[in-house]
Parts: sequence; C-alpha cells; structure tokens
Amino acid sequence: MAISSENQISRPGLGVKWIYAIGQFGWSLTSFGVLNLLNLFYFPPGDGSEALFPGFIYTGAILGVLTTLGLINFGGRIFDGITDPLIANWSDKFQHRKGKRTFFMGLAVLPFVV
Repeated sequence: MAISSENQISRPGLGVKWIYAIGQFGWSLTSFGVLNLLNLFYFPPGDGSEALFPGFIYTGAILGVLTTLGLINFGGRIFDGITDPLIANWSDKFQHRKGKRTFFMGLAVLPFVV
C-alpha cells in the first residue's frame, strides 16, 4: 500500500492480497489437520469396525443433539469471543515505554514456555 499525494492510502494490489492469503494457508492446514485428528481420536468409526484409539470421553448425544466435543468447542469460542474485545481494548489503551503491543506479546509467549 502506498500513500498518494492527497494523503489517502491506496488499496492493496492483487499481489499483496495473495501474499496475505498464502500466509494464512499454513495456519489453515495446521488447524484442519489438528481438528481432523481430534475427531478421529475421540469418535469411533461409524461402520462398526474396531476403533484406532480407546474411548476416553462420552461420544453419545447430550440433550438429544449435542456432543461433548461440540460443547467444549462452543464454550471455547464463547470464551474467546468475550475475552478478545476486552483484551484488545486493554491493549489499545495500554502505554509502555517499548510500545503498546510489546508487553502483551511478551505475556503471550509464557504459555508456550511452560
């Protein structure tokens, strides 16, 4: 993106859009693979054959239509949907000598270190 002489930001070109899309591709493949393994691990095959992994959680319906993994996923997304705007607002208002985001990026590393 370039700034024109009238101080207006021009729209990104097709090449820039493709670069952003390719960057997201790796993340999409990773999350797709992990979610497929999660389903394979927790749900037995439907054809009656022997499961690859022993059953660790209840795989039947809860309240008629819900599953345990579905409820866990739903709860995580609700938690994420509530906390993301709160943390973003806090991050926007935060003042630090090294910048707004540096402190939060440092905190974000801690769960991966442990």
